[in-house]
Amino acid sequence: MGVISLLFVLLADVAAITRLTAEAPLAAPLALVCAAILGRVAVVAATTPSSTGARSAGFGALFYGVTSTATATLWGIAGLATAVAVGWVVAGLSGAAVFGVAALVSMAVGWWWRRHLSRRLGGMTGDAFGSIIEVVMAAFLVAATLGFGIVTLA
Repeated sequence: MGVISLLFVLLADVAAITRLTAEAPLAAPLALVCAAILGRVAVVAATTPSSTGARSAGFGALFYGVTSTATATLWGIAGLATAVAVGWVVAGLSGAAVFGVAALVSMAVGWWWRRHLSRRLGGMTGDAFGSIIEVVMAAFLVAATLGFGIVTLA
């Protein structure tokens, strides 16, 4: 099931990137960079003291509770600011708005996914961290694609 889930996430990524390429020449590659940044920022947020580990051993055990809430918040702000700045480069004010909203949506999806995994697994694991990255990346790309679609309709 994990392989099938990953396949669907990657298909959503490819579809979003393909559509973004049609919207603006720089949109797809820069959106992919933003998605990667935001995926990692979401994992930083998942390593705060409010997150617990599902196991005491394993790769994920190295990261439970190692990031302060203040540090995670600063990285979140930096990720959002990066997305807005990159959106500005892509398409001016409308691009900044689209990428900013897409960043907020993807971070909210990442927060929800982390809570779901934590309840379901009894805490975080290394695989859970990896899935947060993939889900946040896909959410950003899809939200940015939808945002550009709405902006071009207006």
